[in-house]
Amino acid sequence: MDTGYHIAKPVVVMEDSCEPETGWFQPDATNAVNKWYKYEWHSSGNYVTWRSKTTKGEQTVEESALIYIGRVFRSTADTTERRNLLYPFKSWLKRDENGVTGSSFLWCQQWT
Repeated sequence: MDTGYHIAKPVVVMEDSCEPETGWFQPDATNAVNKWYKYEWHSSGNYVTWRSKTTKGEQTVEESALIYIGRVFRSTADTTERRNLLYPFKSWLKRDENGVTGSSFLWCQQWT
């Protein structure tokens, strides 16, 4: 699976959670923050669960999100833009195996 916007490597998700599934991995780390990600097959068959653990100092925060996989993947830009529709802060990042190589950020007005 090409995750599209936040990691510069493909991720393998297996329905039975066996090899060659990627499992927990660390996409990047700084001296202050450690992040770990894991992608798991969701029992519905239409989603992959994205689990993350972020540790900053003594505090660890765990979060989960669902990624819809019920349709054919079209493009990285399409995946990123759909995610960005939910948030007023827009970001486009270009990454390679060494991290972020380019970026663009902007705030959009929320309509009520």
